[in-house]
Amino acid sequence: MSPDEKQAPTIAIIGAGLGGLTLAIGLLNQASIPPDSLRLYEAAPCFSEIGAGVASGPNAVRALRLISPRIAEAYAKCVTHNADLSLMSTWLQIRWGMSSKDGSKQAEDLMLNLNYQTSSRVADEELIPGKPVLARSCVHRAAFLDELVKLVPKDICSFSKALEGISDDPDSDCVTLNFTDSSSASANIVVGCDGIRSRTRTSLFGVDVSAPEFAYEYAYRSLVPMESAIKVLGSELAQNGQLYCGYGRYIITYPVEHGDLMNLVAVKRTATPWPLNTAWIAPATRDEMLRDFDGWNEKFLAILNTVETPEKWALFDAAELPSFWKGRVCLMGDAAHSSTPHLGAGSGMAFEDAYVLSNLLGDYCGAFGKGKSLGLHRVFDAFDMARKERAQRLVRMSRTNGIMMHLEDADVRDDEAKLAALLQKRYEWVWQHPLEDVLAEAKEALLSIPL
Repeated sequence: MSPDEKQAPTIAIIGAGLGGLTLAIGLLNQASIPPDSLRLYEAAPCFSEIGAGVASGPNAVRALRLISPRIAEAYAKCVTHNADLSLMSTWLQIRWGMSSKDGSKQAEDLMLNLNYQTSSRVADEELIPGKPVLARSCVHRAAFLDELVKLVPKDICSFSKALEGISDDPDSDCVTLNFTDSSSASANIVVGCDGIRSRTRTSLFGVDVSAPEFAYEYAYRSLVPMESAIKVLGSELAQNGQLYCGYGRYIITYPVEHGDLMNLVAVKRTATPWPLNTAWIAPATRDEMLRDFDGWNEKFLAILNTVETPEKWALFDAAELPSFWKGRVCLMGDAAHSSTPHLGAGSGMAFEDAYVLSNLLGDYCGAFGKGKSLGLHRVFDAFDMARKERAQRLVRMSRTNGIMMHLEDADVRDDEAKLAALLQKRYEWVWQHPLEDVLAEAKEALLSIPL
């Protein structure tokens, strides 16, 4: 007898970052998936996240609540909003970071408030009772990860398990996972959540197809104590989300850690390719960093000067894949569709993935309990139909949005009216996503796919 007929299939998740953990919690929330059928494999020696702040739009927060109310409660413990109550519906205030070329605009001049407007198409959910979904909410990655870890049984996690390769025999109902420590494991289903440098993706599609692509941008990052940020920028700018546009560069700031810190990301365009086979984080001098923002006013140069150890973080995104799955292995989150950060939507796409995939796999495992088989290829095909077009469009749109924020879009340049109209249109597309309807359609599509 096959494992399909005897017991619930085993599921291996490669990668225990935010995407892997939200998927694990979503699977544990399915009555048809017992905890002992699930394994998490993480390359690091412990749970950890790279980066500082994570900004989530309404679609991302809605996905978290739909995956599990416990995730929503965990998120609410870490969340920080704009400090100004009049900006609760504002994602970012978009401002000039330097004088316009014609001299009509000065640094700090407001271009627009990028606002979230509720829609009858998508319910305006509450994160937890009394906590409505707002336009912008931010968490510190590590703090949110710590809260998610509490929702996952410790005995399903294995650390220091860096994936080396995958053997997926089409004549077998198991996949073999080979790790760099010479150990191996097997599972009936594998989901790669191992980020933009995904070994799962490379194992499925090869280096030539799946190699990340340099976006010709790099960023300086820092967490600034709020007291210091207010001294430099003033409370209005420091305590509320801001994006400052400039020619060939921009700066974004927003509060995290319940307002104790301000996250700072300064992005610079470059015509120089990132050196092959090198680290994606490179040391930089303070003078080099300040030269990259030459022409900006003293206030912004002063906030850049708070960066203790300047480093250039190269920005990459994922090449488009023909499919998010192959055999018994599926990709989600950054492993499938990593994007640049210019729409603040990368983590939200992973949360949407986790909601759809956990429910589809829940139905798949539930069918086994009734002695039926939905066909794993049908589940993964339905996931592809539900997620691939949107996720890959987000990758393209984010890169285009970055060019526009650098005032280098050939059709927009520094035209405020055009920029405002395009920004509002793009963010509405990100935010107003009827995720529950999408899942219902995916479930219906699954049954129409040939076995």
